[in-house]
Amino acid sequence: MKQSFRPLGVTSYTHESLSNSVFITYTAAKKPGKFDLIYRPYLFNRGKGVLSYIGSISYLSMEEISFRNQLLKGELDSIAFDALYSYARRTPIHPDGYHQVGIMMYDISIEEKYFLYTLFLYEDQDGTLYDTERLDVLLFEKEPQILNNALLPKPSGSFSKEKYSVYNDKERHNLVREIRKHNLPMAEVLDLN
Repeated sequence: MKQSFRPLGVTSYTHESLSNSVFITYTAAKKPGKFDLIYRPYLFNRGKGVLSYIGSISYLSMEEISFRNQLLKGELDSIAFDALYSYARRTPIHPDGYHQVGIMMYDISIEEKYFLYTLFLYEDQDGTLYDTERLDVLLFEKEPQILNNALLPKPSGSFSKEKYSVYNDKERHNLVREIRKHNLPMAEVLDLN
């Protein structure tokens, strides 16, 4: 019965009513050979219950990894977090509703392939913690493009996939431990103690 009211967070580049929305953009960084990757997805609730959005964690890699598992084991040291304050967390998203996630940005070098991992965290009305783990593989041409007197990567394609998970008590404890290492207020929202 509990599963029938599970929220389900699905991410997307755009929403039908938002014709000019942007999910990933690239701007020139201040250093030569660098660029800013700006990531601002929409999170949709495709489940049957209310989704209480807590926040998101992301990681940019040059190779494919097991992001969620490595995060919970404490094997990643350069994760990025959204910029939400504690009072802005637990935003309710009703079934078939959506929410634009806060901006995450990376200042990176121009390479041919990036693996962008994002973990979207949310709870159901009973306080059970879930996540959507999204992988965006970003492919670029070998030679960058010149735009407004700046070198920018020239996209050559991308693809994505998502996985959905529910947390047991041990996994939730490990997640809180890892977030606390970065001294972020999201840990206080997630901690059940």
